[in-house]
Amino acid sequence: MPRTDERRILVIHVGALGDCVLALPALAALDRRFPGAHIELAGHPSPHGLLERRSAVDRVVSIEALGLHRAFSGKLPEDLARYLRDFDVIVSWFGSGDTAYRRALESLQRDRPQRLLIARSTPPEESREHAADYLLRTLAPLGITVQAEDRTPRLVLLPEDHEAAEQRLRSFDLEVETDPPPQLIAVHPGSGSRRKCWPIERFAHVIRALEQPHRYFLLIEGPADTDLVERLIAMRERAGANALQRLTALPLPHLAAILARCHLFIGNDSGVTHLAAAVGAPVIAIFTATDPARWGPRGRAHILRGDLSVGDVLMHCRHVLERERPAVTRTPRSHTGPIRSSGPR
Repeated sequence: MPRTDERRILVIHVGALGDCVLALPALAALDRRFPGAHIELAGHPSPHGLLERRSAVDRVVSIEALGLHRAFSGKLPEDLARYLRDFDVIVSWFGSGDTAYRRALESLQRDRPQRLLIARSTPPEESREHAADYLLRTLAPLGITVQAEDRTPRLVLLPEDHEAAEQRLRSFDLEVETDPPPQLIAVHPGSGSRRKCWPIERFAHVIRALEQPHRYFLLIEGPADTDLVERLIAMRERAGANALQRLTALPLPHLAAILARCHLFIGNDSGVTHLAAAVGAPVIAIFTATDPARWGPRGRAHILRGDLSVGDVLMHCRHVLERERPAVTRTPRSHTGPIRSSGPR
């Protein structure tokens, strides 16, 4: 049922996929604080478009198309001012350090009563506060408290996302009705920074050690991961191992729905790791360089930190595979009933 426009809220946020996912608890808190409100998000079409209708966000608009950069002049062009005046609440996790930007947005309050919050999008460098908790705390002037809120990022996928995921998995010709049933294991060896990447040779050893006839491995390749993925594939070819199913340049909603069907996800500190956790997948998150107290995924995430051996990671992977189930249960091709789903706990 569409929301009524009892109140209109604009959230301005830029950042990568992980930043986008970690904003989900704060967005959900806004939705609960202002029930029935229309929540619009100005950000990047990717990754922020993922949030539209799959979270508290009703609509995503392109920050570039709005020309929001013009606010850094200290004055708002009339078209931009007209757009911004249409909102009762503006939360800007963007531009907090620029006095001209702040002055431009504050000028809106001369024309109509409006609640304006401008804050950093990430916790200060000296802080060990988790990024999701920090964003929630910035909303305190609106009557939102961190302690009272659900602090786990949750993404609710659409029927078309699930359909696209099933079609993609069927294209791999995976056997659904086997005994034991197949286990999907997703591996993402990349990250936004090479210093955050666990050695690719160790990923290759983990995959080889976990291989069984009823297990299917999905190798996730992001825009900056081609070199790592090619190296991993070359290692397996030299060892005579089976080919892996390679997932490249998938739309984020489709990737999210595939991850929700996985019995295990293994990855570094990356946006894809946060995405897997947000759809309820059992996650092994390897933190080699960054602080999980600030950036760790939440939900069904097992965070491993430091210079980990293959044996360290294998032990946790086997523990998860023995005890946990995917968030979404795959269905046989002939099944017409609803897909069973559960989100992050």
